[in-house]
Amino acid sequence: MLRRDFIKATCGLCATGLLINSLSGCVPAEQVFKGELNDRKIVVPENLFAKSTLVLIRVKKLQYDIALRQMPDNSYTAILLRCSHFANALDVTSKGFTCSLHGSTFTTEGHVKKGPAEKSLTSYIVTQEENKILIHI
Repeated sequence: MLRRDFIKATCGLCATGLLINSLSGCVPAEQVFKGELNDRKIVVPENLFAKSTLVLIRVKKLQYDIALRQMPDNSYTAILLRCSHFANALDVTSKGFTCSLHGSTFTTEGHVKKGPAEKSLTSYIVTQEENKILIHI
């Protein structure tokens, strides 16, 4: 076998393996709600949680998304998806949040699982009114 043919054959196998491995780590895209910040509050309709316990809140005035999670007791938590180590946007995983910049990982509650981050993520007070969820910024 010629060197060129060997390289083509083995590179194709490697690329296929990498593609399969990367697909197995994929997490389904989370629902994104585009909200507005008024009087230091973001109002989110409660019916967004009919099919999922996590909704990403995106607001133009904020640089980072907020993860709004429905807890088993039907209360809600809101966590700013900004790494406490180096102000990088976080990725959502099935086990919490990760920072692609330096590898910090956080629990679903925003606590540090693995550094270099040392501080928990910023969380916000969440209240409920009628069929609305209010995130207090």
